[in-house]
Amino acid sequence: MQTTDNIVIAFVPGTSASELNTPVDAAEMPNTRVWPEALEIRHVGPYSHHHEDNYCSAIVNETPLTVGDLVDQFTIGLDFKCYHSLIHYMQTKMGFTSAISKTCSPLYSKTKYLDEPLAKVFYHCPYDWRQTNQVSAGMLNTALNELDSVYASKGQTYKLYIVGHSMGGLVSRCLLEDPALQRGNWFQNTQALITLATPHYGAPLALRAILGQKIAGFLEAGAYVDFIKAVVDKPEFPSTYELLPPPGKTFIQDSSGNSLDIYTDDTSAPFVQALDQLGFCAESLGKAKDFFSTLTVTSPENTPVPYYCFVGTGHETFANNDGTHQLAFTYQAGSDDPFKASPKVLEGDRVVPQDSARFIFQLTDPQCQTFPYTHGQMGGSDMDGHPGAIEAMLKLIGLPVPQAAPSAQPQTETSST
Repeated sequence: MQTTDNIVIAFVPGTSASELNTPVDAAEMPNTRVWPEALEIRHVGPYSHHHEDNYCSAIVNETPLTVGDLVDQFTIGLDFKCYHSLIHYMQTKMGFTSAISKTCSPLYSKTKYLDEPLAKVFYHCPYDWRQTNQVSAGMLNTALNELDSVYASKGQTYKLYIVGHSMGGLVSRCLLEDPALQRGNWFQNTQALITLATPHYGAPLALRAILGQKIAGFLEAGAYVDFIKAVVDKPEFPSTYELLPPPGKTFIQDSSGNSLDIYTDDTSAPFVQALDQLGFCAESLGKAKDFFSTLTVTSPENTPVPYYCFVGTGHETFANNDGTHQLAFTYQAGSDDPFKASPKVLEGDRVVPQDSARFIFQLTDPQCQTFPYTHGQMGGSDMDGHPGAIEAMLKLIGLPVPQAAPSAQPQTETSST
């Protein structure tokens, strides 16, 4: 087989950062991109007031949606950057060609299917972010098998780097670690998994979305909170529960400081009943527990490929406070707000605590790098003002990074978990 210097970066996005389209044969809106459009105020506003909106309803009720491309920006009153800056940088500054699997059907993006081997490919790997990460891992496996067949058909090899931003890192780990998933020939070409702000040990913030509490920033408006809760309340869409801290990582305490285990089998426990009254779905939690059982890496010594964890830190984040021994939430029996969030700590990226993103490494380990970035910036949402995490990823791969002066006006961003 011909030896080449072909490099493929398979980029797996965070939750909510993949486009979703209605199928061609959908009754109401055939072949329409409904996500991220459903977040526009003209759609989510009427929906929150119990008026029918086809875009929001498709996200909440229509399970079989087709996957488009990576989300480039969200329109929520203003335009908030997602992966547009990263894609543009990879194409124009790094000379990569964007490509996407034929399992996806982009409606508006210019990303093409990979028909022949190329020297530098930025391979978009979106997925239906509502479904369990195990299903998304299967879709990623199919995409990588397709990629491998393109190079193998021409007798060429390639070096594959899997890069997962936020929940995309969990999807990638599931594919690499789940013994039930049959990895394809792409695996022998895989050089590393690099996770950017991935909640390996969970993001307590996810509980607020599940319970319908205000989340942060642009999602303070009740309309958005109600819409998001309508999605996560569906047992068919358990992925948000897979962003909670996994079994063994307690993040709720009672008013006496005793830790509470959300994975308990004691359904009569008062805090479990309080969760149930707030719409917490035991079925979705069970699916999350099943998902966590597929993640088998527990130390740097048993990773299937080399792992590297990039961590955002220095920002106020919902997290356990090790200094005060206070967990992220306190259960207060009989209160109108029975799950009160503790004060934020300056140890995370606003979404994922640094101790979750560093995973099996210490912050000082060579395989762990830290950046004073927010969650979106860790995924490349602002390559003009905050390029460090992506540049460090490229240097790790062995690619020269062009030097450029930072922009005086960094892009507005959102955080995708």
